[in-house]
This record gives sequence, C-alpha cells and structure tokens, in this order.
Amino acid sequence: MFIELTEILQDNLYSNKEPTRLISINPVKIQAFFPEGENTFLQLRRESVKVQEDYESVKSLIALNENRSKKA
Repeated sequence: MFIELTEILQDNLYSNKEPTRLISINPVKIQAFFPEGENTFLQLRRESVKVQEDYESVKSLIALNENRSKKA
C-alpha cells in the first residue's frame, strides 16, 4: 500500500514559490518523519523528502495504512 503526498521540490532556489509534485510513498520505507514549520520532513531509506502536508496528517495517513495492512 502507498500513501500520496505533495513533495516540495528544492531545485528552484531563487523563486518565492516552491514547485511541488504529487508522489506516492510506501510507508514501510519511511525511517523517520518530523515537523518542519508547516510542512513535514520524511527520512526514507535512501533519501529525504519535504512534503506540504502537516505532521499530524502524515501521521494519520501512516497509521491508517498500518491498520489496513493488518486487516489484509
């Protein structure tokens, strides 16, 4: 199962508006996640990702996914 989040891309350093894209992440690959301002920073096995969703939303999505996995 995957969760869908909005990644904030860090490529454009001189623009005031941060470009974003929709990504799907396997929660099993998430090693840690923590709030970073209004956003959330995810540490994955091979990389790190900053997403627009707040910490509580990400935490709920991960918990919901875990519950679905246990029932299957």
